[in-house]
Amino acid sequence: MRYHGLLVGAVVLLLGAAPASDDLKKLQGTWSLVKGEKGSKGIPDDDVGRLKFVFKDNTITVQDGKRDEAAEFKIDPAKKPKQIDIFPDKGAKAEVLGIYELDGDNLKISWNKGGGTRPPDFKTLSDIVLVLKRDK
Repeated sequence: MRYHGLLVGAVVLLLGAAPASDDLKKLQGTWSLVKGEKGSKGIPDDDVGRLKFVFKDNTITVQDGKRDEAAEFKIDPAKKPKQIDIFPDKGAKAEVLGIYELDGDNLKISWNKGGGTRPPDFKTLSDIVLVLKRDK
């Protein structure tokens, strides 16, 4: 009887981790920028197709053809909308609070720069909204 609470807690923990694990698996791979907005302006045309986002385990690497920038991330797909937290500097507490939407080979990510608040949805103007497509 005294192990019942421990067992229930372990089951809840395992079941709660499953959706994050599923989305984490689906994110793995290389994604190309299809379109985006920075503030109220569109992302420059020369960035479209050139910028790559590589998800490997819990690391996202942005490649622009000249340099790579890596950051750790964590997701919470149980939230509505789904949440992504990006940690630009290893071990840093400052994080980028964002949301994401994953639909097959299409990924949309939105966040506010400078440690701002998390966007409540994709309709509200955020600092950055990116639409990515999985590379084949």
